[in-house]
Amino acid sequence: MLARTLLLLSAGLLGCDALDAVTHDVTAPSVAITGITNGETIIENRTISVSASDLDSDLIEFTIFLDGSQIFTTNPNAKSATQGLTLLGGRDAAGPHVLTVRAVDKAANSRELGLAYTVFAP
Repeated sequence: MLARTLLLLSAGLLGCDALDAVTHDVTAPSVAITGITNGETIIENRTISVSASDLDSDLIEFTIFLDGSQIFTTNPNAKSATQGLTLLGGRDAAGPHVLTVRAVDKAANSRELGLAYTVFAP
């Protein structure tokens, strides 16, 4: 956990009676895609898992994109979020694709992870 801690010395003008510590989250969430690897070629449907987590702040956005189009989004207001999905194989999905996940925490830190895969239709 990486965070900056600021110490505020008490003063009557600040409305503090003691030493206060304020922690500011500067760490982006972690994101992961499991069940497929970058550059992989698939033939059949593939079930995968997409997840995000943050130890410092709750997630306020968890979004998944396929080929630049949003296919899932939620505002989890929790430390983690996971979504399973099926990548289509076969002729209708043949060709190259890019899957991207984006997570944003309450401190406005964000992280994106993308991977490319190809659907081969014999």
